Amino acid sequence: MVLVGNGLHSSVEDVYTEDYDGSGFSLHTPAVLITGMDTHLLKEALESSQTIKLQLNLEIAHSSTS
Repeated sequence: MVLVGNGLHSSVEDVYTEDYDGSGFSLHTPAVLITGMDTHLLKEALESSQTIKLQLNLEIAHSSTS
C-alpha cells in the first residue's frame, strides 16, 4: 500500500495517474492519493508522535478493452 500526498494540485480530482501502458494490468501495489491539506495534517501528526490509524476499503477491478 502506498499513500501519496498531493502537493502539486489543489484537488485530487485534478490528478490523473496510470501505469506505463495505460491498461492498469501492470499495477500491483495499491495506492491512494490524498489532498495537500490531509498530507499536511498527517505530517504534523507524525512529527508530534501521535498514533495514526488509517482504514481503507479498496475495490480493485481490471477490465480489458478489446
